Amino acid sequence: MAGAGSSGIRFRSSWRRKVAEAVYNTVRDLNDAGVHRFTVRQLFYQLVSRGVFQSTKQNYKNFDALLVRLREDDPWLDSMFIDTSKPRFDFYMESFWAGQKYFPELWIEKDALRGFFEPYARRYKVNLVVCRGYPSVTRLREAKEQRHVPPDVRYVILYFGDWDPSVTGDTPILCREGNRIYVDEMRNVVARLIDNHDIEVLSLNLETMTVEFRKVKSAYIHPSNNIYLVKYTGGFIKLTGNHSVYVLTPSGELIIKGASELRKGDFLVTICDSVLPASRIVLEVPQINRMRKKLPRKVILDRGLSKLLGYYVAEGYVKRQYGKPVGVCFCFSSAENNRIAEVDFLMKKVFGIAPTKREPRLFMSVPLAILFESLFKGTKAPEKRLPEPLWYAGRDVVMSFLRGYVGGDGYVRPEGRREKGEWIITTRSKWLAVGLNWLCRLKGIPSRLHTVYQRTHVSKKIGLVKGGLTWYVSIPASFTRGLKTTPKCLQIPNVFKEVRFPRPRNSWLRGMRTDLWRVINKRNARKIASVVDLDEHKLRLVNSALGIAVVEDVRKLETTELVYDISVEGNENFFGGVTPILLHNSGVDIFRWINEELKPYNIEVNKVALTREQVRKYKLPPMIPKKSDPRYKKYVKKYGEVVVELDALHPAVLRDIIRKSILKYMDVHKRLEVEVAEGIGLEAYKVVDEVLRNIRRRLEAVAIKKIREEVNLILPKVYQKLLEALQCGEELRLEGLYSREAVMQLVKEELKKVM
Repeated sequence: MAGAGSSGIRFRSSWRRKVAEAVYNTVRDLNDAGVHRFTVRQLFYQLVSRGVFQSTKQNYKNFDALLVRLREDDPWLDSMFIDTSKPRFDFYMESFWAGQKYFPELWIEKDALRGFFEPYARRYKVNLVVCRGYPSVTRLREAKEQRHVPPDVRYVILYFGDWDPSVTGDTPILCREGNRIYVDEMRNVVARLIDNHDIEVLSLNLETMTVEFRKVKSAYIHPSNNIYLVKYTGGFIKLTGNHSVYVLTPSGELIIKGASELRKGDFLVTICDSVLPASRIVLEVPQINRMRKKLPRKVILDRGLSKLLGYYVAEGYVKRQYGKPVGVCFCFSSAENNRIAEVDFLMKKVFGIAPTKREPRLFMSVPLAILFESLFKGTKAPEKRLPEPLWYAGRDVVMSFLRGYVGGDGYVRPEGRREKGEWIITTRSKWLAVGLNWLCRLKGIPSRLHTVYQRTHVSKKIGLVKGGLTWYVSIPASFTRGLKTTPKCLQIPNVFKEVRFPRPRNSWLRGMRTDLWRVINKRNARKIASVVDLDEHKLRLVNSALGIAVVEDVRKLETTELVYDISVEGNENFFGGVTPILLHNSGVDIFRWINEELKPYNIEVNKVALTREQVRKYKLPPMIPKKSDPRYKKYVKKYGEVVVELDALHPAVLRDIIRKSILKYMDVHKRLEVEVAEGIGLEAYKVVDEVLRNIRRRLEAVAIKKIREEVNLILPKVYQKLLEALQCGEELRLEGLYSREAVMQLVKEELKKVM
């Protein structure tokens, strides 16, 4: 952490270094001029006037992001800022909450409801904070410092905000039902949940940083046009602008950001390690009594069978006669003699059958056709899916499957001067490509995925091929050939910038400049972590299965789609996307972010409204803004045209929720004791005040009469004094124009008569 008036962050960018230096110089100048508290916008315009940068929207965004880092690093700088855009209303009265164990505070998302909440904040003497979206750094700092909180009480924040749904229906997600593991789109998963299926999804335990399956508690469906497309290293995902994703900071801390707040270069959280356990897999082969030559009843999914399955998914299909499967075909060209021979050998070795027809390679066997059709869930290329037994296979078995696939329907792209480089696998089946990409990542194979639209063309193997979307799964040469370059998914942010390294004479760490690295290879990170002192959170990150996916582009889509939300038991997060990234449960995004920010400071944060249960219980409709409103375009751009808002609750229901949420943290019996004592004191004050008020009026009448008599005797002199006072701009004073002692004596005599 930096000292007062300086930053301990070492920026690689010259622009950031220049702006950071200008920030501290400007703050010192403002302090010298007597200005010790100011807003972020005031500081921005001070820098603009000094020629540090121009006043543009992008410069303000970059400056704001830089200032957040500086404020997090330097408490002295953070204490200089005030927030006038997100007001705080202090209605708390210590005497009202005397003897209570809690200090509740109302936080609301939108300023539009301030007038509704303010009467209850006044009545129950609690503070009201208007967040206007995400709370500012200043408001969070005030909450963390708890200077306004009395000692020996628990600080409780009662949060009221909208409820917004999550990701689009075509988002891939990994599920487990019993012993079955599969990748499917979100809309199908939600449909099965509605049918009372017990489904688990892949999630991250934030305490231990381990990847595990957790049960899905509930789901919700809703339309929205606030859809963003986020492209990142190795994949993409579509989700609502308010939905949160997990991001790794440059120092290795896990934070959450809304999709609309993501910027190019942010580190998303992905997986690339052996997460799923490997086991011995036995496949049962269907048996038909009328067949002369019987196939083995059971076969083991080893490297041989896995490679055969890879050849099949690339070049094979199930031959059907009269609508029934009768055999398995492989469409190799005449130049692929080595692959033809290998398929013949593997078929003979695993199933004990030989080809019936040479071109195309046909293996007539009904049980074999039924087995292959059930494994791949389809016969045509766009219908094929990843065989589910591969999820429990070992890494060597998966690599054999990939070699077969690359040999049949892929290629090896040369890289530089090397003959062999990146493996490229192509398919027309989206779910085969997505499943293969997920499988590789969960087995520690650093794959990535992208799409290309191919035009209609003529293939040498199968003739005319219709145009359409083709999916490409790539495995880098650094993995297949052992090159020095490291894929992003096998890297993490550099967590060793502030670590002191040992300096033994022959240490391999001697002279290492890790402070200059932005990211670090996980293999090297684990090696370094074994010899240096690293805090527990960073050590868990280094030893975890997590890696980074760098954001490449974020843009809003002009479309309206159904979006889906799931609630995951315990962890409240899940992995999703064509390449897995860690997503947060939606509908509570801002609340979860506030909770995670304040939880280490022993602050209790509760989401009072809106919750998923309230949306269902009260059947709240989507709120659509008026198109005639001049703020319509700006609102739709930020929130979307269809969201469930807090305003949708009936006022009587919302009043009841506010009252109950505050009274939950109030000891009513103690409050009644204090209330009775205060009531007695107040009534006594009123009685005494009434008596004193009557006496005061009587005494004032005596004093006024006496002063008027004396002033009237010298009225010309009084007028002359008044004229001089008006001309000089001063007030008229009558102290020296009458006998003050005589008036006081008369008032005292009158007071004795009253008493």
